[in-house]
Amino acid sequence: MNSTKFHRVWIYGTLTTKNTLHIGRGDVEMFEGEAGHYSAVCLDQHKKPYLPASSLRGFLAQVAEYYLQPNDCKELFGFMDEKDEEQAGQAGQLYIYDAMLCRAAIFETEYTQPKQKFAQKKFNETHTLLRSATSLNPILGVVDEHHLFHLQVVPAGSVFSVKIMLNQVDEKKLTLVLKLLTGWDGSTQSALGAGGGKGHGRIVWNLKQQLGVLVLDSDNLKNWLASDQDSLEAHYREWKVPHLEPLPQLTDSQLKFDLIPRGSFLLHDPTYVDTGAEGTPKIAYSRTPAGHALIPATALRGWVRGRVRRILLTLLMQQKPELAQAIEKADKLVNELVDEIFGNEGQRGKVWFDDAVSAEMAGSCPQTFNAVDRFTGGVADSALFTVEGARCDKLSGTVWLRESLEDWQKGILVLVVRDMLEGELGLGWGKSRGYGSFSVKLTVGEQSITTYSDLTKLVKTEWLTALAAKILE
Repeated sequence: MNSTKFHRVWIYGTLTTKNTLHIGRGDVEMFEGEAGHYSAVCLDQHKKPYLPASSLRGFLAQVAEYYLQPNDCKELFGFMDEKDEEQAGQAGQLYIYDAMLCRAAIFETEYTQPKQKFAQKKFNETHTLLRSATSLNPILGVVDEHHLFHLQVVPAGSVFSVKIMLNQVDEKKLTLVLKLLTGWDGSTQSALGAGGGKGHGRIVWNLKQQLGVLVLDSDNLKNWLASDQDSLEAHYREWKVPHLEPLPQLTDSQLKFDLIPRGSFLLHDPTYVDTGAEGTPKIAYSRTPAGHALIPATALRGWVRGRVRRILLTLLMQQKPELAQAIEKADKLVNELVDEIFGNEGQRGKVWFDDAVSAEMAGSCPQTFNAVDRFTGGVADSALFTVEGARCDKLSGTVWLRESLEDWQKGILVLVVRDMLEGELGLGWGKSRGYGSFSVKLTVGEQSITTYSDLTKLVKTEWLTALAAKILE
């Protein structure tokens, strides 16, 4: 049966941010009245965030390379091969436009709204938030000095309107494009912008329920030419979208995990600190707009990365003790191995993390402390401060493993998981005060892993053998 051909197609839908998203515009802005600066997101002429068409098109083109035939990719996205002089620079059939903000994130309760005055103003003006993060010293496990940085982000729950045009396509090609759009499913493969491996940029596509796909075929075009109407819009008709199976995941496997707090925990988010108010918490836990406790993927990734580095350095010193006298060389070798797993500015990582989020609204647990004078050992004057920790039954998330993960890399990750299961996982502020201790439950398929004994049933001996061989190279 012949597939109907369309002269033009319009696709209308939305993209909703599942967590924070940062598409930088390539410059920085200064804090108002304060020292320092932050990396700014793309804002339109109304000072509202938008998703650039180039980023959206780039994502679809990348996904198409995995799932579509080469000819379909070239026809949709254009011919860019300069070696083919006849086709170099030819435009494709797909045109996508900037996605504009149509509904800002809604903070469901008072205590999930930004408290920091600058953050409040920034959200009210631009519907964006500021996120602060810092690097950890991989050896000492403490915050590195002068490594604080700030990002402007689009918060979870923001909705953007999307408009896509197709020229000279048939029903088969239209169906392929609609299926590509399902790649924005909120998973790791839907990541857009910076920090995809750190939990940022997960977005979800929804086709507009009515008039989501409008088509113009030959009969419609003839009717318009024969009419007295100037506008072509009235001659488009709605196309009934067939059932679309979601795209398969591009990852080899995924690990779902539950973090079970042993008490209070506190992953600090300055957005929820009112710096000008007396008696309010000076350190406050991170949360979603719905009030659910949040452990950012950056914290999870940082802990795992630091643990991988520590284990690799220990193994390297054991197997090559001569490197103890050449610590800079050993450090460089370890950093290269770590970058192969987690990526860097020049290469994509193989292990991606999602935020860990509580299923229910977290309970707030304020606690007041008094600093100790480090010289006298007594209570320091005027050093009283309050922190706001969180309590909940558990937080859940996902770790995504790329299919290119090598055996030695699986081996080192097994050792990290062993440490987690044995109670080594500590996250956030106040670990020496009893905060941030977690037990861990992993789920692989239908199997739960809560002890190292459970883990050994899934581990292949060649993974650890490959790790030992890698260290000896």
